Amino acid sequence: MDYFDLHCDTLYECFRSKSSIYKNNFAVSIDKANFDRWCQVFAIWIPDGVQNPFSFFIEHLNFAKTQFNEFGDYVKDCSDFDEIDNAVNSSRKCAAILSVEGGSVLEGKIENLYRLYQLGIRILTLTWNGKNEIASGIEAAGGLSPLGKRVLKEMNRLGMVADLSHLNEQSFYEAAEIATSIIASHSNCRAVHGHARNLTDEQLKVIKQKKSLVGICFYPEFLGGKDVFDRVYANIYYLLEQGLEHNIAIGSDFDGADMHEDLNDISKLPGLFDYLTLKNLKYETIQKIFFKNAYNFFANLLTKRAV
Repeated sequence: MDYFDLHCDTLYECFRSKSSIYKNNFAVSIDKANFDRWCQVFAIWIPDGVQNPFSFFIEHLNFAKTQFNEFGDYVKDCSDFDEIDNAVNSSRKCAAILSVEGGSVLEGKIENLYRLYQLGIRILTLTWNGKNEIASGIEAAGGLSPLGKRVLKEMNRLGMVADLSHLNEQSFYEAAEIATSIIASHSNCRAVHGHARNLTDEQLKVIKQKKSLVGICFYPEFLGGKDVFDRVYANIYYLLEQGLEHNIAIGSDFDGADMHEDLNDISKLPGLFDYLTLKNLKYETIQKIFFKNAYNFFANLLTKRAV
């Protein structure tokens, strides 16, 4: 099976525990993967309140680069679509795409956005749960700051993706109004389960209108129950009913939240794929959700190519 995951926090856990991305005790490791094609967005998480967030980012980035070099036979660090395409189709490697989760990484300086881009970052999650210099998360009030609006305009120019997961509704709509390319990398449907981190029907309409992606998150608190396969299906079914077949992706949040044992690492994903097949979802639809929608999104964004 093919697999494209828009969000995991494995790098943070590996850095903290001095573990490798090849073999570890976490949800995502290369040795547990058994995919035909695999694209993984590895987030560098910037916790709210961390001191010197840009230096914090650089430490984690250097760790990531060292890991990708050490295990280069299995994983390729990718910052454009040609690299992604080559990794998964020619080299049969994991295409690793780096994102930053938390706009505080900029430390209020537009220059740091340019540095992120130069260092290969193509996705920025604007906030975690709190407020930073550019926007407000779900645990804070307010919308985009003037700097936040400028950041988004520069992201458009650079060709970077604004990840709107974690934003409060005011910041979400203001960001979506400005940003050319958006995703909600790890967010579910509020109509299925009424958690504040999940997206309203109006937010889902924005996702559809902007031809973007919503990544189904496996965290039971966001799914609304411990029967995680069924709850994932419920979110997919709802999104399909809303006409978002081309916008659904996976955003596991592996290693960023406590998962149920039925879906707590990447080795469990073939079981989810089979479950969705048994629920009479079309094979082509499942392929879109697990890989093609996200693959095509980044192909169109980075090189105007598609599957």
